[in-house]
Amino acid sequence: MKKIVLSLLCGSLCIVAINAQQTWDIGSPNATDVVATLHNDTLTISGTGDMMNWGFRNFMPWNSVRNSIKTVIIGDSITSVGGHAFFNCTNLTSVAIGNNVTIIGDRAFRGASSLTSIVIPNSVVIIDTSAFYDCTALTSVTMGNSVTCIRRWAFQGTSSLTSVTIPNSVTYIGSSAFARSGLTSIVIPNSVTTIGNQAFRDCENLTTVIIGDGVTTIGTGAFFNCINLSSLTLGNNVTIIGDRAFRGASSLTSVVIPNSVIIIDTSAFYGCIALESVTLGNNVEFIGRWAFSGNSSLTSITIPNSVTYIGDRAFQHCTALTSLTVLNAIPLAISANVFHGVNKQNICLYVLPESIDSYSEADVWKNFGCIKAIGDETSIFEFTPIMQIQFYPNPVTNKLHITHEWQSDDIVELFDMNGRRVFSQRINSHVDKFIIDMSVFQHGNYILRIGNQVAKIVKQ
Repeated sequence: MKKIVLSLLCGSLCIVAINAQQTWDIGSPNATDVVATLHNDTLTISGTGDMMNWGFRNFMPWNSVRNSIKTVIIGDSITSVGGHAFFNCTNLTSVAIGNNVTIIGDRAFRGASSLTSIVIPNSVVIIDTSAFYDCTALTSVTMGNSVTCIRRWAFQGTSSLTSVTIPNSVTYIGSSAFARSGLTSIVIPNSVTTIGNQAFRDCENLTTVIIGDGVTTIGTGAFFNCINLSSLTLGNNVTIIGDRAFRGASSLTSVVIPNSVIIIDTSAFYGCIALESVTLGNNVEFIGRWAFSGNSSLTSITIPNSVTYIGDRAFQHCTALTSLTVLNAIPLAISANVFHGVNKQNICLYVLPESIDSYSEADVWKNFGCIKAIGDETSIFEFTPIMQIQFYPNPVTNKLHITHEWQSDDIVELFDMNGRRVFSQRINSHVDKFIIDMSVFQHGNYILRIGNQVAKIVKQ
């Protein structure tokens, strides 16, 4: 009988111990009343001010029971979520962040692999380094409209996160911020000025990228190995496309480099094996080593006269090339390896009429299968029947009206007979008719291109 009573007593004590409430003082030096209370599986942070920060050698006080925490409630008077606060809380499924938190600290929720959603309130300004790193079950992130900085690795490894809206308040996306995430599309708002190195590296589900007009630099490897990226829109203020920025984007079929771009850095589009169409802006000066190496579907390209440098192996193994237009009056000095692995005898080189002799004598350039003057019948485009693009009038004096079976990614482009693109605009597939104001252009012949279809326009 005594044994039975003792057993029951021990059982009761164990239950009491398991359900016992634990409390810790966790305020920063200036917030001594901030406390954490663990009751059952819920951890509540209360008081006023900042939480302290922890680290790999200074664990949060609930570290030994972190796997019992399923819910975290952070009060409205708390102003920061401490670094490492919920690091490796692998059973955490629900988090409520108070409306005065301004910083989500370094590795605050790193490894919280059962967390499925998070709402970041409007008070938050900074999402710090690795804040949600390897939150592999995270499917929903709602960011408040005061976030300005998403620091490096903030959402790296969020493999279940397919969609996120970056608010217009964000100015900086840090290195590897969304690397290895499950994102399928991303719109970078105009407020963002810098996309950090490897920011979206290895996002293998990413198909669509739209980069806003505020971005000036696309960092090294920003979209490296985004193997399903098929639609890319670059903003009109990008000046640098960084080293390996789109390397391995093997589903990308076309890219328009805006006139703002000055530098296309090393290996920027290396291995984009489906890339059929590349339009270079009129201010590109630098095409780095291996920039378009391995673009085995690329059939033609025009090098604008702004280009002063083409790096070694820039067009290596571009084996489908048959037409190359170069608008530099004087041949650039280039390495023999710029077109390594390409049979130059299969390529016709088109240059300014007055430059034919100099290209015919210049190293590398003289080895192309034919050298012709721009303006020859087939110098820039092989013409398709005009009826494939319906437009009027032709010749045109003022307004050129175009009707077409528009696709969502159609771009209307207009080239002069020197191969310079003088007009480019992406079309909304819902429009019935598109109008170009030709009154601003000089008299002469122009080439109208929509996708793979072209037609000749006469401007009176």
